Amino acid sequence: MAKDFYVSAPHSLPRSDAQRRIQLLLSETQAMLADPSPDADGQWEGNECRFRLKLGIFPLTGSIKVQPSFVDVRGRLPWGVRRYSARVEKVIAERLQALLADSGPPPSAPPPRPPFRIV
Repeated sequence: MAKDFYVSAPHSLPRSDAQRRIQLLLSETQAMLADPSPDADGQWEGNECRFRLKLGIFPLTGSIKVQPSFVDVRGRLPWGVRRYSARVEKVIAERLQALLADSGPPPSAPPPRPPFRIV
């Protein structure tokens, strides 16, 4: 059975800057996962992105909503990954906080790293 996850991170950036940073992170994440699957997708509509990725053989779906003072990430972890849900939420929260830190725009997003490793 799949498991839902939710992470919210505050920010003090203009919404457009926060959204640009999120878009950069999504692009780098897709490149890092090297998912040539047509199932990998990220569609922005206004300030919300609906995404689909594959983590190995497992599909990950969800949404990212950029609000004026926080970013919400919601998703669904497939059955094979659900036991790692606490770790997934922690890593997403850490990445969001680092990405949205108000220390001026980064030259690029932090180097991509896998959100977790299935062993």
